[in-house]
Amino acid sequence: MSTNLDVHVAFLRETLALATRAHARGDEPFGALLVIKGEVVLAASNTVFLENDPTRHAELNLVSQAARTLPKEALSAATIYASTEPCAMCAGAICRVRVPRVIYGCSGQGLRDLIGGGTAVPCRQILQRPHHSVEVVGPLLEEEGLALHRHLNWWAAA
Repeated sequence: MSTNLDVHVAFLRETLALATRAHARGDEPFGALLVIKGEVVLAASNTVFLENDPTRHAELNLVSQAARTLPKEALSAATIYASTEPCAMCAGAICRVRVPRVIYGCSGQGLRDLIGGGTAVPCRQILQRPHHSVEVVGPLLEEEGLALHRHLNWWAAA
């Protein structure tokens, strides 16, 4: 395992911990980090139920906060780590703030297969555009992410 992969895995495990805490407070289990030069600058989790707003996904919460608080130059050197592959809405927001890199744990397809449905567009289709292409790495830790979702069984209560 390469050093780079070790670093990615460590950050992804942090997103899984954020996801677990989100679920413990009554939200869906998703977490995201904004990392610049190896340092966590911002962290966010899902607040869909807490804020009674279906758009409050972890990644959207993260990029909204980043856009309001960080200079564009900082964002241009950032990486977003997400516990699960960003949905189309979140991928669009990531593209708008021009973060150049997304690394995710569990794939959207894997999650859809587990929970029994749902529609989604792979984030690569949204993030790899000629005008501003975002590097996408994932899924990494697919089984670990799916195990967390399986263990929490959150979709049954939603």
